[in-house]
Amino acid sequence: MWYNLISNLDSLNQKGEKMPQVVNVISRGKWPANVISNFAAIAFDFRGAHCASIEGFIQSLKFSDPKEQMEVCLLSGKEAKRHGRAKAKTMTKLEIWWAGEEFTFQSDDHFDLIEQALRAKFSQSEEAQEALLATGEAELVHNLGRPEPRLSSLPAKKFVAMLTKIRQELQATVTA
Repeated sequence: MWYNLISNLDSLNQKGEKMPQVVNVISRGKWPANVISNFAAIAFDFRGAHCASIEGFIQSLKFSDPKEQMEVCLLSGKEAKRHGRAKAKTMTKLEIWWAGEEFTFQSDDHFDLIEQALRAKFSQSEEAQEALLATGEAELVHNLGRPEPRLSSLPAKKFVAMLTKIRQELQATVTA
C-alpha cells in the first residue's frame, strides 16, 4: 500500500512548501525522504571506519572479515544491498559482526549498532540533520511497496522508530 501524503499546515520544507503528515523514507522519494533514507550517499565515520551510507554499514555487518567489512562500508545504495544479498546467500548462521566481534542477528545489540551508526550520520552531516528536522512532526514510514522480508537486517518499524527518536533529540537541541 502506498501512502498518500497529506499537507500539514504547520510545517514547511526548505522551499516554503507544505510538508506532508506522513513521510515515506525511501531513496527514490523527494527531499527530505531521499536524504534520510538508508540508501542515501551521506558519508560518516563510525568507530574508526569510514562509511559511505547507512546501507553500506548495515550490509557490512554480514562480513566477518574486517577488511571485507570496511570495503562494503564504502558502498551505498543498491551496490551495498547487492553485496549484502550475495553474502547472505552463503551465510550458514544468523550472526553479524562488527570489528571482529560477533552479534546475534536482529538482537538488541545488532539494532543498537545500527542506531549508533544512524546517530553518527545525523551528527556528522548538516544536510542529513536539516532533512530529518524538516519532517517536523510527520509520521515516518519506510514502505517499499512490497512485503518486507522476515529476515530483514533492519525492519521498517525499527528503522523509523530510530529515526523518530533521533529527530526528537535533534528537535530538543534546536529549541534548547
